[in-house]
Amino acid sequence: HHLDIISDFWNDILFDTITYKNNVMQKHLDKNAYVSFTKEHFAIWMSYLSQTIDTYFKGNNSERMKARAQSVATVMQLKMNLYQDKK
Repeated sequence: HHLDIISDFWNDILFDTITYKNNVMQKHLDKNAYVSFTKEHFAIWMSYLSQTIDTYFKGNNSERMKARAQSVATVMQLKMNLYQDKK
């Protein structure tokens, strides 16, 4: 089920479709309320995503997807206050 949802999300980003009907940020903020994402979660996710893309795809869309994924991960981390000073 999740694969279908994230496929719609990435399809919209890469091919300018309008199939994703959710708020990706809110979904992750809601999940963060009881899972507590860390910067390490995002690093692992980016590593898996980049390795998978590099293994199976090449070209402009592959590079766009990795760049957009990094942007999404950064914004999510900012919204989850994962860049705050831990003094």
